[in-house]
This record gives sequence, C-alpha cells and structure tokens, in this order.
Amino acid sequence: QRGEGFLKFNNVEDALQALEQAYTLHPENIETLKMLVKAYFLNWKQTKDITFRAKSLEKAEEMLVQDSDNNFAFALIS
Repeated sequence: QRGEGFLKFNNVEDALQALEQAYTLHPENIETLKMLVKAYFLNWKQTKDITFRAKSLEKAEEMLVQDSDNNFAFALIS
C-alpha cells in the first residue's frame, strides 16, 4: 500500500494523502486505520500542529470501536 511505503521513508504528507483516500474507500480496514493514526501522530510530532494530535486521538477512538483490545490505540490515547 502506498501510504505504508510513504511512512517507511518518513514522507508523512504523502502518506496522509494516500491513507486518507484508502480509509475513505475501506473504513473497515483496521490496518489502514492504524497507519492513518500513526501518520497523524507523526505529523503532529513534526509540525506541532495540534489539529493532527486531535485527529490521531479521534481515529484511535475509532480503532477501539472496531477492535476493543487494540494496544496501539490504547497506547496513543493514554
């Protein structure tokens, strides 16, 4: 998947674009959602734009709706 490839090379902006599109097409895909949350979080860390922190938390909550035992989401929210 393109978004995952962009993340591997720390290209967060392109990763976000690809992952947002993939998530829109397949919102049930927990792996895409996980990568999207990671991209939002990394973008927040790089830019300090709190909008991305809020988006990462919002999507982490969505992950818990789909998978109530998701350690990644719990770690992010905690």
